[in-house]
Amino acid sequence: MLESVKLAIAMAIALSFCTPCSSGLVDEFAEMQAEDSDRTYPNDWTHRPFVELFSSLSCVYCMTYADPAMDQVIHDVEGDESNPYNVIVFHQTNGGAGDDPFHTEQSKSRMSDHYGQTGTPNAQFDGNYRYVGGGGESNYQDYIQALDDSGPREGEGNDEPFKIVDLDIYSEFIGSEAEGEAGQFK
Repeated sequence: MLESVKLAIAMAIALSFCTPCSSGLVDEFAEMQAEDSDRTYPNDWTHRPFVELFSSLSCVYCMTYADPAMDQVIHDVEGDESNPYNVIVFHQTNGGAGDDPFHTEQSKSRMSDHYGQTGTPNAQFDGNYRYVGGGGESNYQDYIQALDDSGPREGEGNDEPFKIVDLDIYSEFIGSEAEGEAGQFK
């Protein structure tokens, strides 16, 4: 019985502290929501577009057109602290000679199962809001236009609401050949 009384007193003391704590958490959460709704993005955009480029080292059009164009898109904002967009490159197998050693089953699944695509190069902007496929001289301008189309659109309740992009990303550092060299990730 004495143990039950001790337990009841301990619970009463603990619960007496919970109301101010939970009230403070609610206020803090409301403040976080208000801060989030006041967030501003570069270029007067409504969000930061997310770009997924599907490429392969054994793909001539990827290496000749798509990858250099996306590299230029990335370098355009190098050092820009506003980080106007995010880019990730997924490597694929294409059955070419010396096929891409950086591919994974997960990246293949992302391209084929999630987007229904079977070939490279292809780029998805904001979860397929805009799509640029193939490799050619116009890749850079096509990528810039897709970003310009994606950035200013509104979210829920509009004709083309945001699509949630949910990814688990794994990278493994595989070293570098020489001291001072940047190294590679797999």
